[in-house]
Amino acid sequence: MLEHGNSYHRDFALTILGNQTVLDQENRFSEFEADYFARFNGEKFMTGNCCLVNLMKIYTSKEELRGKIITLLLDNDNQCDYTEKQMGY
Repeated sequence: MLEHGNSYHRDFALTILGNQTVLDQENRFSEFEADYFARFNGEKFMTGNCCLVNLMKIYTSKEELRGKIITLLLDNDNQCDYTEKQMGY
């Protein structure tokens, strides 16, 4: 669903996967990790926002990804193609 043409489906997938990381004892999230983080700069601003909200859940439950998440957030200005208005400037 991360690749679905409808942004609501992508948002739903981001939320489900973010919530499931708490229970992910077999590290299945690693299969989706690259696609998941790519949604941070998705074509739709609200999908990027949904990714951001759920990154906090992943940060809490996946200690091994904390560095990657922090880097992603700190490098936000260089990674996102959103307008200044969408970025909150």
